[in-house]
Amino acid sequence: MKPDTGERELVFKLLQENSTLGQVAQYLKRKGLHYSAGSWDELFGKRVSRALEEKDLTREDLVELIRLSEEYGTQHVFLYLTTPRRAAQLIDKNRIGSALEKMGFSSVVSRPRILDQPSSPSLTDVRWEESLVAKVVEKRTYQRFVDQRVEGDFLVRRYRELTVRAVNLFKLHDDGLLELRIYSHENSSDYRNDVSKMWSFLSFLFSPGDFNELPIGKAKTNLWKKRNSLKSVIRYSDSTLRNALGTALSASTGSEQQSLFDDLGASNSLDEFLKHKAYCDTSNIWWLKGGGKQAENEFDMLPSRDVHVLLKGALNEFAVTAKCSKQDYEYVLTQLRKYN
Repeated sequence: MKPDTGERELVFKLLQENSTLGQVAQYLKRKGLHYSAGSWDELFGKRVSRALEEKDLTREDLVELIRLSEEYGTQHVFLYLTTPRRAAQLIDKNRIGSALEKMGFSSVVSRPRILDQPSSPSLTDVRWEESLVAKVVEKRTYQRFVDQRVEGDFLVRRYRELTVRAVNLFKLHDDGLLELRIYSHENSSDYRNDVSKMWSFLSFLFSPGDFNELPIGKAKTNLWKKRNSLKSVIRYSDSTLRNALGTALSASTGSEQQSLFDDLGASNSLDEFLKHKAYCDTSNIWWLKGGGKQAENEFDMLPSRDVHVLLKGALNEFAVTAKCSKQDYEYVLTQLRKYN
């Protein structure tokens, strides 16, 4: 299926905002298409547009590119768990198809919607890929301070109104794991309202009563305890331990490029505190490029670049602070589950 002109231009815009030239070129390479380009204009004009005209690329390919570029990273992720049996019931295609038809959303399965900044939260994509994914796109509005001036007895402040395209999604795995990914806010660390809105908006597909929060506290503590064997895998720039009395002990490096591993005084102090029934409450860590798999081609490494992750917030929450590839995101999630 070929996209119309408006969709094609929107896809090009979204790819520039959410992806890199190299990532799109790598996708074309995997498809066996010409991919070399020195700029976005050249990539879209000479490569992607031509492939669409010659039907070497389809609308479905563009949708896949959008998925790969916008669904991973710059997110706060909340983890939940249900039984594999219940997950199988919830993922069932007949159940999902019937629920979507009742709500008037049947078309998003066969033809996912490509939207920029809809006036209200919109369900754009429901699909199965060894899991069930449901994606919601919304517009957020922020006010950014510009300047202030005095006019007589009044202090006048000016703000610029900015709009942001936010992508949120549920992903239910067949083993019962549910990910709720919320696009990161610019000026808030409290995501309770966003979580509630997503559960409410997609309650006809996912009922909160079917799931329990999956705390990742064990992963936080185990990663710190095992850090000496993980020096080629992760780097800590800060960490906070807390005990049952609420007492907290924190250590942080002078810069994000440094590692707590290199400061024995700070590390030993935290270790000593950990012996007294303390636990790791928050961590600021980097999953190091190639720490999971070394390769000559950077796109085959795991992760393909350093991935910054915040282990803080709600008990079942972690944040990936920047855009990343699907493979890098899934690597981080797998590691957190491994150590949890």
